[in-house]
Order: sequence, then C-alpha cells, then structure tokens
Amino acid sequence: MIKRVWGLYWRTYLLFLFAALPLSFAEMYYVVSESWIVLKPSVFYMFVGALLLVPFHHRKGLLFSLWGNRLDLSDIVWCSYRKIMGTSYILYAAILYVVSETLPLTYWVYTKTYGSLFVNFVLPILAGVVVINKKAG
Repeated sequence: MIKRVWGLYWRTYLLFLFAALPLSFAEMYYVVSESWIVLKPSVFYMFVGALLLVPFHHRKGLLFSLWGNRLDLSDIVWCSYRKIMGTSYILYAAILYVVSETLPLTYWVYTKTYGSLFVNFVLPILAGVVVINKKAG
C-alpha cells in the first residue's frame, strides 16, 4: 500500500511541477504587479485542479498518463483520487482568493505558506491512503 500511495503522491507532484513551469517561464517575460503576485497562486491552483478534474484516459485522469498502469489500481481509485485532489486544489484556490480580497496581506501570506504545505504534501498522501483503503476493502 505504501508503494501505491507514494506512486499517487509523486504523480500528483509531477503534474503540479509540469503545470508550474510554463506559468513561471511566462512570468519572466511580462511585467508583474503586486495584484498579479497575489492572484497568481489562485490562478495556478485553479488550473491544476481543472487539469485533475478532466476525465482523460477512460475517466482515470491525467495522473494515469504518468506511468499509471504500473501501480495496478482500479479505475474507481483513479477516478476518486483525481476528483478529491482536483476539488481540493480548486477549493484552496478559492480560499486564497477570498483571503487575499478580504484580509490583510499578512494573512494571505500565512494562508499561502501553510495551506500550500498541507495541500501539496499532506493531502495527497491522506487522500491516497483513504481512497486505496476504502476501495480495496
């Protein structure tokens, strides 16, 4: 089970990285303002969430395309995991946007720093354990 959870985790991280690189490279060539710096994480997490929610490759999602057949997981596990992670990224993007618009900038910085640690490191592992245990049993 640890191998499968780790497999889901690094695939999620790799998709996150592949989505971040074009946005980072595009940002180098354009003038950025303070409002774009605050809005960029929300746009990025919304984009990654949308990528995860797209029913690609027989509803297994885009993560399955990253050597997903090696994990030997059922279609239900892939579909459930991509829905949980896609929804959580979109929810986190909405939270970041609301915090940036309603609270002072320091609260946004704390939310972005500690929230992204949870969403990118803890949540994929927890979601993987829950989905694999629930669908296997």
